[in-house]
Amino acid sequence: NPDSQFYPEIVPGLPIRLLHHSRIIRQGEVTRAWYSHADEGGRINATDAISKLANARVPEDTILSDTVRVRAIEAIEASAVDIYAWPPIIGGDPAIAPAPSGDFSAWEVIAEAARGVLLVPMVNNGNRLFFRHWHAPLDRGRIISSPNLVDIAAWTSDEGLFSVVRAQEPGGALEERRATPTPRYGERVHERTRDTINAESWAARVLAD
Repeated sequence: NPDSQFYPEIVPGLPIRLLHHSRIIRQGEVTRAWYSHADEGGRINATDAISKLANARVPEDTILSDTVRVRAIEAIEASAVDIYAWPPIIGGDPAIAPAPSGDFSAWEVIAEAARGVLLVPMVNNGNRLFFRHWHAPLDRGRIISSPNLVDIAAWTSDEGLFSVVRAQEPGGALEERRATPTPRYGERVHERTRDTINAESWAARVLAD
């Protein structure tokens, strides 16, 4: 449609953002655009920085530091993805075990580093990487209250329930914590086989959750 103010800009790679009352909800880049003249409508697919990080490789010879945020910054720089690790982690940048050797995506490097100290990597509405503490779920203080949402459904799952948690100390020894008495669902094991500083504390925190 040459009369559109967006013509011919809607192509893969176009920066895009969703706003609500002038607030940016999400932003990223267009990956696919489709339009049907018959239906007089279309669809735009877009992706944020997580997808970019998951598809970008960190060269195997990259030297990575032993703290979470610095390692994330190094992985981002090595993979040449346009995203900034911001802001500093609350409580400081925690130490982690040396990075394993191998071919990994930037997101794998970042997520694994965070998991070792029970942090959660996230991308905010400014398309910036940040970390929150695993025991502090994100709460934006919003609720769903419209009576018109008649199709809304709620569900729960037991897939996150574990009665045994094991974590590997640097050097290979496994630290184990068990729920006592054993829950009704029996022995269900969650095991971390990557080197973990303070593996005993890590296992205890996961089991307590």
